[in-house]
Amino acid sequence: MSHSQRYALWMYEDVKTIKEDKLYLVRNKQTEELAVKRYIRKELIPVYQALKEKRSLYLPIIYEIQIENLRGIVITEFIQGITLQKILDENGHILDTDVRSYAIQICEALETLQEQEPKIIHRDIKPENLIVTDSGRIKLIDFDAARIYNNYSETDTEYIGTQGYAAPEQYGFSQTDERSDIYALGIVLQRIVGKKSREWNKVIQKCTNMDPNKRYQNAAQLKRALEHIGKKRKISVIVLVTLFAISAIISISLYSNDKHSEKDYQGIDITKEQAIEACSKYAQACGYGSDCDITVYAFTLDAIEKVNEVFADSIS
Repeated sequence: MSHSQRYALWMYEDVKTIKEDKLYLVRNKQTEELAVKRYIRKELIPVYQALKEKRSLYLPIIYEIQIENLRGIVITEFIQGITLQKILDENGHILDTDVRSYAIQICEALETLQEQEPKIIHRDIKPENLIVTDSGRIKLIDFDAARIYNNYSETDTEYIGTQGYAAPEQYGFSQTDERSDIYALGIVLQRIVGKKSREWNKVIQKCTNMDPNKRYQNAAQLKRALEHIGKKRKISVIVLVTLFAISAIISISLYSNDKHSEKDYQGIDITKEQAIEACSKYAQACGYGSDCDITVYAFTLDAIEKVNEVFADSIS
């Protein structure tokens, strides 16, 4: 280790031992800012070097990386916050309003890892390694189980991970890749999602499929699915209300106004019976949180416009 490297480490004084010979809380002598000193296996140095070069709001900042006595020393930012595990221990659940936001932020962290060349596989995503900062942002920590993806390897050289969260391939069935982290995130979602709607169950089941080919193939795909949760439900409610409005308008127009007959409505693309049937189907669909049928949605918008035009003529 050179003099400049030793000086860089000397700038951080130990404040507290978190885990003997492994993890320490330190303070920068110049700035007085707290940081974390971590001793790592030499094999992990490329992982931390990649993290240092490409920062993310959802990953810890890496200040220093040095080698000493065949092991690495890493200085990372000290993150003020609380782990998802501690929130679960104290409250028993995560607020429904926070779950989707947290899940998307975790995907953002994974996207940064998966955009590296070669990719970084975390291999130990669990509530203990996810910190909610004081500002409400999620940060993915602890890369001690991480590895650089190898295109030419059939299995991992080490079987590392946490039982209950590790994907099947982490036990030697095949090489881990970004889909292994998707699996672990699915298990995390299974734990933190309170009321599991059909949408949430669909996402979780796809994440945790035993076959990696049937999971979301990367964090970007999963993030798109998460961003869609809730929005489809809102669209479905709007469509349902619209359909009931059409049904009511046609019903009132046809049966409460004697001076107009059925033939006045020959130009309308939707009949009362069709509207009621569509309303019934959407009522059932919304109750089970199924996907919004965009064809019916477009058809409905077109129909209500025509119904409104006829209704306006009928009361004039």
